[in-house]
Formats: sequence, structure tokens, C-alpha cells
Amino acid sequence: MNFLKNLTSKHWILISIIASIIVIAIAAISLILIKTGKQADGEQIDNEQSYGIITMTTNDNEVNIELMGSGTVIFDWGDGSEKETTELVYDEEGVFWNSRKYSNTSFRTITITGENITGLNCSYQKLTKLDVSQNTALTKLNCEGNQLTELNVSQNAALTYLSCHDNPLTVLDVSQNTALTYLSCNNNKLTALDISQNTVLTNLACTVNQLTTLDVSKNTMLEFLYCHQNKLTALDVSKNTALQELYCGDNQLTASALNNLFGTLHDKDFAKVIGIGNNPGSADCDPSIAEAKGWNVEGFTGTHKDDLISISKVQGDISDEHHFFSDSAQGTSEKIMFRTKERVENFAYIEILHSVADTDNIVLLVGERLFGLDELTPEKPLVTATYIGSTIPSRGISFTYKGKINYFYITESGMDGSTLLVRFMPPR
Repeated sequence: MNFLKNLTSKHWILISIIASIIVIAIAAISLILIKTGKQADGEQIDNEQSYGIITMTTNDNEVNIELMGSGTVIFDWGDGSEKETTELVYDEEGVFWNSRKYSNTSFRTITITGENITGLNCSYQKLTKLDVSQNTALTKLNCEGNQLTELNVSQNAALTYLSCHDNPLTVLDVSQNTALTYLSCNNNKLTALDISQNTVLTNLACTVNQLTTLDVSKNTMLEFLYCHQNKLTALDVSKNTALQELYCGDNQLTASALNNLFGTLHDKDFAKVIGIGNNPGSADCDPSIAEAKGWNVEGFTGTHKDDLISISKVQGDISDEHHFFSDSAQGTSEKIMFRTKERVENFAYIEILHSVADTDNIVLLVGERLFGLDELTPEKPLVTATYIGSTIPSRGISFTYKGKINYFYITESGMDGSTLLVRFMPPR
């Protein structure tokens, strides 16, 4: 220890400076190791403060989760096992799946922590709770087919896709999700839906709910609207000039309400379809209002009111001024004339088949093409010898008018026995 006695004050100052530098260096190295999530011995530690966090509660005995995004993801499966850390790397099909099997069906909370989780698919996992409020990077969320009674997406302003159908949700607030282009909330228990802030929405499916009103006036980019099986009494789509498909069947729309709806449809020149079946006014409305704008009307069950093709019984001989077809398979027959006000293409006299969908409904099907013309014109009508006395239609016609295929079956009026054409839409 004699060398210590020989140290001068300058030596002690130098030693103190060196010691301070060593302490600072050790502290800096420790900080770097902490930030990279590693200790000096190389073991992984939890460093989740800056990561997005998703939690979900389930009692399913097997959970499958799909993620989108990049970077490191940490799974806490909620069963007391060690946390699982992995990199978000897609498989050959472009998806990242992770799953967990449990030995029982106890309720547990799963926590997913990630650097950049932009998509989550946790559909059909028996979830009773889902919290995505601490993962603001989320752009796509699919949580359909669960048992969620509430869903808070108010913090997820980046969402463009949300599918939450088949849950018992009574409220859904998407007012903060202004980037949303796709929303599917079918088969919930919603009594109201405010989409006034979702101005870039192109797809909306809100079927099988309890909606009494639906305001789509702010959704000017809407292309597909499915709102059937609700309690709507009116619908206005006058602002939706990009609309291609609108299905609003199984509501409470009267003939007047449907005619008003037809009046608000746009007349842009592209394929368009509207489904109105099983409304109170489905048989008494005037589909020609929509058809005049180029819309194909599905679900109309009344007599066609545009009267493009007329049908009547005729007597006497048939001249060369008529096309003629004898439906010999029908046995005893009457002569029926089909006359058109305008030229139609691909006119066909067809067989009508049927199948029983359930105890109350018969579905009409298109059978064999019995007779056909390239065109039917006002100058030369068609006369057929046919029998139409059955209560279930067995014969009908089809034709193309302004690019749309139309189907009618032939029947008799129960009031005066006159012959009628009734529009129907065969299943696709």
C-alpha cells in the first residue's frame, strides 16, 4: 500500500475523473440495452411503453388471430405462460397468423403489443370484450361473429375498414372514423346509425338491425348500400350519385315510400340494381320510375306498370302479320297475343318451374326456352296457343330491353279472368 502514500493530489483528481467516466459509460450502456429491450446477459425484457396495445377477453379454447403491419409483436396469452415475442412476417398467402390452444374454457384476457399493428382480424373468437383504443395505427379491424356488447373505435381515426357484424351491439359510434370507406355492421341490435361524418364511405352494410331511419345524404361516394331487414319507412338517396347496388327489402316501405325512393335514384349510365322485396308496397309500387333511369328492380311482385308488353286473348285465325307458336305440351289451349310498344330483343316464350323455399314461399325458376325471336316489334306481335288456367304459373316470357333482361310469368286475374303478365326475378 506504499504506492498510495506516494500519490499526489493531482493523481487523486485524475483517478476521480477516470472513475466518473467509467460510471457514466456504464450508465449509458445500460440505457442503450434497456432501449433495445435487452439486458447484459442477452435476455429479452418487456419494453412496451411506446408500443400499441390491444386487449381482448375470451373463453374459447383455441384462439386464432391475424395481424397486419410490421415490426415486433409481443403476445401475452393470458394463461400465465411466458410472453411470446415475434416479428410480424407474412406467409406465402400474405397473412400473419398466430394461435393458442388452452386446456380449458375459462375467461382470459389476451394482450397484444406491437410496434406497428395496422390490421387486426379477431373474428369468431367468442370475444366478450375488445379494446383497441391504445392502438391508434389501426386501419383495418374485423371483429365479426363475436359476443361484443360494446365497441369503442373513437381513438382509431386511421380506420378505413370496419367489419363488426354478427355481434349484439346496441350502439356503434363511428363519428371519429372519418377515413372509413367500408362499414359492415349487419346482424346487430342497432336502433340508430349516424354516418354523417363518414363522407368517404363507399360500402355500407347495416342489414338485420332495428333502424327506423337512415340518413345517407352526406355519403356522396357511396357505391353499395345494403339496409334490408330493418324498420325503415322512408329512404332518400338523391345525393348518392355513385350508387350501384341498393338493397332495402324487408323494411316498412309502402308503395308511396318506394315510389318516392325511385324518384331519388340517379340516372348515371352504368349497371344498377335495387332490391325492394318483402316491403308492404312491393306489389303496388311503380318500378317503371326506377327502370326509366336504367335501374334493374328486383323483388317487385305486382303487375308490371310500364305496359311495354301487353297480353290479351284473341279469337279467329292467325295471319302472316303475326308470329305464331303452338304450345302442344299444354293440351287444351287458348290463343294469347303478346304485343310490344317498342322493339325488344331476345324475346322468348319460356317454361316456368318452381321450388318450395319453405312452407310459405314458392320460388319461380326459368326452365326451357320453348320459342324465341331475335326481336319482337310493334309491327308483328306474337300469338301462342297455350293454357294458363293453373294457379301456379307454368309459362312466361323473357326479353331484353335497354340492356336489361326482364322476366314475367303468365296468369289469370282472380277478379275478371283477364290474362296478366307479372314480373318476377329468378334467383341468381
